[in-house]
Amino acid sequence: MSEYDFPFLLAIDLESEWKRVLTVVEKHPWLTVDGYFQTEQQYRRYQMRMGTGASEVKLWQIENWNDKYYLDEIYRSRYWLSQIDLIKSFNYQHTSYGLKHACENWWGVEKSKLGIQDTVSYVANGCLIVAALILEWKFTDTYQGHRSLNVYFPISEKSLKRLKPDYLG
Repeated sequence: MSEYDFPFLLAIDLESEWKRVLTVVEKHPWLTVDGYFQTEQQYRRYQMRMGTGASEVKLWQIENWNDKYYLDEIYRSRYWLSQIDLIKSFNYQHTSYGLKHACENWWGVEKSKLGIQDTVSYVANGCLIVAALILEWKFTDTYQGHRSLNVYFPISEKSLKRLKPDYLG
């Protein structure tokens, strides 16, 4: 029996989840809810492209992760990702951004089955990445020589399809 074998997310131990998150994000200081950044400069450029004025750019702080909504998203993502098999090579068919949508679709179905109506299904891209790193997954943010804030994982296409093909959108 694993930590995931229980009725569900209604009783997340936020303190334990925060400790897991902190272990990962301290190693990856430019991992934000938006995605994976290599440097502060890359993060600032992204913020400005998204319409934030240079003087308004706020640097992401590790403590920002200690938020019950982010911790819930990370926990749900970790549960969902734990059902996917890993392979040796990166699967470039699905980015973290695409997987976060599949995780959202899955949670929407699950919470409906459980009769939960007061939670959202949203999962931030960065929360899914943190969840994968907690599971000790390898990742790359580079495809065909281009870097992205979305990352790729070495995940099995078969296990994704077995998990539930209609979650993949």
